[in-house]
Amino acid sequence: MRSTTVAIACATLCTAACVATVRADIVHFVNPAPGQPGHYDWSVQLWEMKYLDISLPAAEQTSTGSGNSLLQYYLLEYMPGSGSPPVHTGVVYGPAMVAVDHIEENLLPLLAGDHLDGQNWMDAAYFAWGSPQTHSPFPEGERRYIGVQISGGRFGWIEVERTGLSFAAYSWAYETVPGVPILAGQVPTPGAAVLMVAGALGAATRRRRP
Repeated sequence: MRSTTVAIACATLCTAACVATVRADIVHFVNPAPGQPGHYDWSVQLWEMKYLDISLPAAEQTSTGSGNSLLQYYLLEYMPGSGSPPVHTGVVYGPAMVAVDHIEENLLPLLAGDHLDGQNWMDAAYFAWGSPQTHSPFPEGERRYIGVQISGGRFGWIEVERTGLSFAAYSWAYETVPGVPILAGQVPTPGAAVLMVAGALGAATRRRRP
């Protein structure tokens, strides 16, 4: 009898957890490490272009543009007649919007906990340029966040690390409700239903003790 009760309680807990996950306002995805199943390599080489859709997990990425995706690429820019050498430039481009600084309109390197609402948004921005790369606002080899505004006015973020003129993506998330603020690096919290069922299970266990 006791094993049946515990099994039912566990099943109830699992069901509540699944419902809470589906109804969570923030959807969060973690990119498996390179070489692991399902890893999505967002990094690029010269002239290469790749999309990252923050509404999809890593294993379902197809590098296809949508209102929820950003295109990353880098190129050589020439200025004919200027006498200047070609400039290597890293760029992120829409259809989604990105948070930029208000002076030079470059991609903004956000830290964990930074607010995404109230930022300046554009459909394209530079994140590195020049040779050597001394002008990038993103420090090389350090984690930062790209602020993203996807279709329907929903906010999200991508956790990245810059190497040269390319970003590697570690995780990403978005708020499902349009216009609701989200912080850089913010992830879903446990659902109230899960906590309630867990508490009930603990109380039932205590009552059965001799």
